[in-house]
Amino acid sequence: MRPPHTGSHAYKAFWQALLLGRAHNERVQLLGRDGQQIWLQASYIPLCEANGRINRIIMLATDITEQTLRAQAETSFMQAVGRSMAVIEFNLRGEVVNANPNFLQVMGYRLEEIRGKQHQLFCQPEEVQSETYRRFWAGLNRGEFNSGLFQRLTKHGKKVWLQATYNPLYDANGKLYGVVKFASDITQRIEQRDAVTRAAQLAFDPSRQTDEHARHGAA
Repeated sequence: MRPPHTGSHAYKAFWQALLLGRAHNERVQLLGRDGQQIWLQASYIPLCEANGRINRIIMLATDITEQTLRAQAETSFMQAVGRSMAVIEFNLRGEVVNANPNFLQVMGYRLEEIRGKQHQLFCQPEEVQSETYRRFWAGLNRGEFNSGLFQRLTKHGKKVWLQATYNPLYDANGKLYGVVKFASDITQRIEQRDAVTRAAQLAFDPSRQTDEHARHGAA
């Protein structure tokens, strides 16, 4: 057992409970001979003599190091994604299950305002009524991945542009149960691009008119 743990109050209480005959089950972290972490799913079972006195304790354990480290890595990855991206989860009916603070900030909602609400809450009415939108959710319900640039509406009706991916979620049995969306708010970038386009168009139109006038004058 790791030294800081062996000197703790919890560690002493753990052994006191075993000496009182109380079996214990838990996931424990140990250190191997080479100093590497080992995770075990362990059962500690006190064994009694005929007079009821505890004379020994046996531990039955399964090595779950690989599964534990993989789960830790996946959790760390999701936390990193959650810090940098807007994330929202839906069930297969398109209802909001959860959303991270980044998504709520971009869209201007509190979680309790959107949990259980339909995805269409964030869409233009004409989009929701379209065949494209129906096919979009039909594909997600078949486990299809979808990515692209999506225009959405905030709580106050402001248009935002999200570069997003919709990803299928499967349970331990491989059954599809939901969809998670990872998104980046690129509204400012889109608005800057549109502003540049409009400015270029305004500069181009007078230039074209000047060229036409010159041609007419030459004629």
